[in-house]
Amino acid sequence: VFYFPTIKGRVFNGMTFEPVSDIRISITHQGKPVRMVDSRWPNPYSVVGNTPGTYLFWPKAISASAVGVDRDFEFSLEIDDPRFEPFSHYFSVPIRSEAPQLSRAFIRDYTVSDLFLLPRGAGDNDMQLNPEDSDNP
Repeated sequence: VFYFPTIKGRVFNGMTFEPVSDIRISITHQGKPVRMVDSRWPNPYSVVGNTPGTYLFWPKAISASAVGVDRDFEFSLEIDDPRFEPFSHYFSVPIRSEAPQLSRAFIRDYTVSDLFLLPRGAGDNDMQLNPEDSDNP
């Protein structure tokens, strides 16, 4: 069985560096929403004011062909909010399959690097988000 770690991270406004609240973030695998371990772990996850910028997922375990199989699982975090530019972040989690267990005493965490959202129109009005991309010296 491939037992997934909890997947956690933080989301910030890329202009102010403040934690973002009142957004929904989804986790997908192969373009489809990832099923969570149970209904207490939502996907999409709502980032709220009492935990600004913080999200947490716990994907449901899936079967493996044998014990000891190594596999990289590729995921995407998706945010589509009218206040920010559409955002996707891709990452992979290496996992080794284990023997089935009735309960797990130890659950690992996988921390995604901090994510930075750009407000819609942030690059308008000749504002350069990356001055090195300029054609003008």
